[in-house]
Amino acid sequence: MQVESVAWITELKNILSLVFFLLALLAWSRFIQDSSQPAWSFYWLALFCHLLGLFSKTTVGTLPAVLLLSCAWKENQLAGLGWRRPRPFSR
Repeated sequence: MQVESVAWITELKNILSLVFFLLALLAWSRFIQDSSQPAWSFYWLALFCHLLGLFSKTTVGTLPAVLLLSCAWKENQLAGLGWRRPRPFSR
């Protein structure tokens, strides 16, 4: 009889994982915004949001690939040490 409440509870993990995924992506973009002096607080915030997203749903595990693509998209940082930055996200 109360189908809407069951559907809402089962979809809650999807919404929660999306929120943490997008927060981690936003913090990561703030981290790589200025490559001369990166703000490490945004790095740790992105890592924390990634962990929270993994606790809610495991499909957030694709975040390291997205972070590598964002490094490649922003001024070709993969040529230097830019590819090592998202490495803790993949472990």
